[in-house]
Amino acid sequence: MIAFLSDFGPGSHYVGQVKAVLSGVTVIDLCHDIPPGDVRAGAYVLHTSWDAFPDGTIFLAVVDPGVGTNRVALAATWEKRFFVAPDNGLLSPFMDEDFRAVALDTPESASATFHARDIFAPAALALERGAALEDLGRAHATTTHCAMFAPRETADGIRARIIMRDRFGNLVTDVPAGMLAGRQWSVLAGGSVIEPAGTYGDVQRGQALALIGSGGFLEISVREDDAGKVLGIGPGDVVEVTWKKS
Repeated sequence: MIAFLSDFGPGSHYVGQVKAVLSGVTVIDLCHDIPPGDVRAGAYVLHTSWDAFPDGTIFLAVVDPGVGTNRVALAATWEKRFFVAPDNGLLSPFMDEDFRAVALDTPESASATFHARDIFAPAALALERGAALEDLGRAHATTTHCAMFAPRETADGIRARIIMRDRFGNLVTDVPAGMLAGRQWSVLAGGSVIEPAGTYGDVQRGQALALIGSGGFLEISVREDDAGKVLGIGPGDVVEVTWKKS
């Protein structure tokens, strides 16, 4: 099985061309509406989705603002899954001692602007058909990280950033639920103090709330509205978690 993630847009002919290369194998469209070039958002979606797929799944992940440059094209393995992606931080969540990667060659016929079709998809197809990782390229030990999950604890709480805004306007931060466990807290975002809630229906329509989303990270939302627009903030902006004194 190949799980395909990109920033091409769900209705894009680029998606269709890549899937034509993969004809004859099972392809699951994980996500194609990652904001264009947003490596951090792509990394978040991979990080919160990989374990929904069985062992052996090949993640074809293409969010590649450096396409055609000297950035390395990777095929990698981690936790009994495979990943084919640019070496630009997209695979940051998986880069621990179990992560092993090879650098893919660029064929002379490859388009300088469409490595998804001409490099990554053929590598994913080869893995699906049983090729060993080492058959695809040379070992690649150095990989690129993005500053994806870097919340900083302070004396009064946590200084965090927004990773992404989903299509509902919910703002996903880089604060994992574990950092909040056992504490009383509120969030300062966009000049507003926002209180935690269990789910959207716990507050009135149009009211802001902070909750742990399905991916296991702190999110800021506005019930039945777009939190990004209401609060005037978005990806990359700082938010503050403040501990409440008992």
